[in-house]
Amino acid sequence: MHEIGSYWYLGPQAQENILSGNAKSNPFKLVRKIKLDDAYQKYCRLLEAKGASFDFLGHTGEGATLLVGEGNLSFALSLAKTNPRRASNLLATTFESRVDISNSAKRNASYIRSLGSSVEYSIDATKLNNHFSSKRFHLIIFQFPNVHSRNPVYGRNPNHVMIRRFLKSAAGCLLPTGLVAISIVNSPYYLGAFNLPDAGKMAGLNKPEVYPFRPSDFSGYTHVNTEGPDSAITKYDSFSTWVFQLRHQTHHG
Repeated sequence: MHEIGSYWYLGPQAQENILSGNAKSNPFKLVRKIKLDDAYQKYCRLLEAKGASFDFLGHTGEGATLLVGEGNLSFALSLAKTNPRRASNLLATTFESRVDISNSAKRNASYIRSLGSSVEYSIDATKLNNHFSSKRFHLIIFQFPNVHSRNPVYGRNPNHVMIRRFLKSAAGCLLPTGLVAISIVNSPYYLGAFNLPDAGKMAGLNKPEVYPFRPSDFSGYTHVNTEGPDSAITKYDSFSTWVFQLRHQTHHG
């Protein structure tokens, strides 16, 4: 699964309308779309053939785990409830301040703390060293990162720039054998927009291992976008988790 990035990536400026079927008026764009569709189907077949999902619960039980960009905190709560004996390993964070989080996030934060996990607010996932300069984590989790803007940053998709900065920041907060796990929507557009293999390489991380992600495995998990009411989980039906390690480390499962 290490090389699957090469099957779908067509460059940072691939436009969503080109990849979603509005290319019939331009034969060159149509050929490009057909090639990308074929590559995407191959990617999906490879992903499903792998079968097993990333073992979030097992890894959170092994050591300090940081969750960033948690939004309503429901993923952190699901992990804490499912593995309460290791709930103290979890530190869940939100980009929003304590005042600005939703009512559901406030309820979940209270529940998480009652299980022994920690919650912190106003944590920028691209500047983790500013918050955790002396702490190192076994696992850092970012579920469905998304930049609301679609305006290029330095000629690159803003989601790619954000995730590259996050990975570089996370690399500085990992234990030597620590992992970074990012779950995203599977679609030609999002896979190309994030370009996770390239982002990881620029952050000094190994090529990622890729696993299918199944939201139904996590009781009570209800993803909500920071910007607006849309949810990746309800809008799409195929997802993946990309797992990185510091370069020269090898991860198996």
